[in-house]
Amino acid sequence: MEHSSDQKFILMKTDILKKQKEHLLNLVLNTDKIIKQAISWVENPSGSSNVTFKDINKMVDDNVVFLTEKGIDFTEYSTTVSHPESTVDTESVKNVQTHIADSSKTTYLNKEQSKRWTTLRRRKEKSQVAEAEEKSNQTASAENTFFQAVEAENKSKTKFKNVQADIAGSSKITDLTKVQSKRRTSLRSSKEKSSQAIEAGNNKIDMDKTVDTNTPQSPRTAFLFFFFDFRAMKKNEGIAYRDLKKMAQEKWTFLSEEDKKPFEIKAQKYAKRS
Repeated sequence: MEHSSDQKFILMKTDILKKQKEHLLNLVLNTDKIIKQAISWVENPSGSSNVTFKDINKMVDDNVVFLTEKGIDFTEYSTTVSHPESTVDTESVKNVQTHIADSSKTTYLNKEQSKRWTTLRRRKEKSQVAEAEEKSNQTASAENTFFQAVEAENKSKTKFKNVQADIAGSSKITDLTKVQSKRRTSLRSSKEKSSQAIEAGNNKIDMDKTVDTNTPQSPRTAFLFFFFDFRAMKKNEGIAYRDLKKMAQEKWTFLSEEDKKPFEIKAQKYAKRS
């Protein structure tokens, strides 16, 4: 019966598996022989004059390393694997031992090379980490510088705006002060002109002059005659007319009847003339 391609593939892999099994059995057999040699030396070390402790120790160590590299538990195989008694060829044992020695040397070289690669990789990783940290520090420094510059610029703009506001406020205050000053000056000038006009008109009145009976005259009170005298007394003090009249009214209020009597007489005479 002709096999299919899948069946042929499985058969081929099965053959490979059998060969690996045979190889492992040979390794186990060789391991058992080494164990027997080691135990024999322990029980009778003087029986083998050509074999020393160093030889036995190296043989056991090499076999342990070799089986470990192959992923085989030495103790497990030596206790659980059973095999029929068979004669071990001395030449095969030597070949296996040679192979074990070569494998040990290769393992040692691989370990040394692995250490070197590990050292180089760690150095490279440290270098990369240091480089990344340096770049991060540079970036952080640049960002700090930028933010400081922005903050300084914002502070400068705020200060400039405050100065502008102060200047604008000062200008407004100055303008208001000027306007108020102009208004006060204008009012004071108007009051002075009014006071001067009234004074000029009052000075024209002459009590001794004959009054035209045909012309109607305004009534004159005693207080008005008092005010004329009071204003004449305060003429050089520069008091405004309104304030001067108020002062005269206050003083007139506190005058006694005797002090008011002369002004009342003047008012009566003026009334009779009119």
